[in-house]
Amino acid sequence: MTEYVKDKGSFMLITFNDAILPIYGYDVTLKFFKEFGQRTQKFFNDGDVYRFSTYQLFVYIPQNDIRSVTKIIKDYIKYLDQNQSVVIHYEKFLPKISIIRYPVVTEEKLPANLYRYLEVSLDYLKRQLNDESYIFFEYQIYENEVFEQQVINYLNQAMDQNQLSLMFHQIIDIKRQIVWQYESSIALENLNIDSKYLLSIAKKRNRLFELEKYHIKMVFEFLSILERETERLIKITIPVSKETFLDVNFNPFVFGLAQKFMIPFEFIRFKVKGENLKGNQHINQISFLRVQTSGPCHKVLQDHFIQELSIDQ
Repeated sequence: MTEYVKDKGSFMLITFNDAILPIYGYDVTLKFFKEFGQRTQKFFNDGDVYRFSTYQLFVYIPQNDIRSVTKIIKDYIKYLDQNQSVVIHYEKFLPKISIIRYPVVTEEKLPANLYRYLEVSLDYLKRQLNDESYIFFEYQIYENEVFEQQVINYLNQAMDQNQLSLMFHQIIDIKRQIVWQYESSIALENLNIDSKYLLSIAKKRNRLFELEKYHIKMVFEFLSILERETERLIKITIPVSKETFLDVNFNPFVFGLAQKFMIPFEFIRFKVKGENLKGNQHINQISFLRVQTSGPCHKVLQDHFIQELSIDQ
């Protein structure tokens, strides 16, 4: 690296279809990766190929022009796609590539920092919902990723030390001019971050379910304290994502909280955010919840679950 940064070129971090690991096991996956590395080395005969980690390659090429590098990458992806694997005939290599055009986008000379830029860009690319196979490093990507990681670290600490706060927004019945109920949200008091942005970061970092479970628990705890101190309860709507609602652990978690805090279900309503829940799986889930929430201790609330697009109904 000390020699590479003296000249113009491009650095690449390349991973492959590592989703095959739980399917074929370590030994076969390692052979598949070795084949992937050999074919990559054969293609980049005008550059240098290294094994960066267990399932990642580092490549240096002596070009940094955007058009030249883009063409090389596209040719490489096409080359891998057109050549069938010998190790696993019916699997594709499906490379994911992050690229630094040096010193066009950064003049950083420390290898550790350059590797970090590549790793962050690759992680960002793998989290995207599109089918893009490569990404060119931009410093803004690194800044955003570092910031989001700091938020997640602070969020984990806040959940562990009970530092999150509840906020309530009034839902008003306009005809009767009364506050019908309240919609809850969560906030990090020491960070000026909108709750929607906080949820989006949690989703990207695979912490959404834990965060929304924490939110639901906070509402049940709040109602328990409210009833104990005032002998009254208020109706609260809790927004949850579609992913959380459909998680197999969602039902047991909610029922467990209701039993623990002895809160009647007519005071709790969930607003499911996302696509319309019209499939059989969704209807069955809602029906099951209605059956479970009916009984000697709890009334059946027919609109127990509503969708965000039909809240005015």
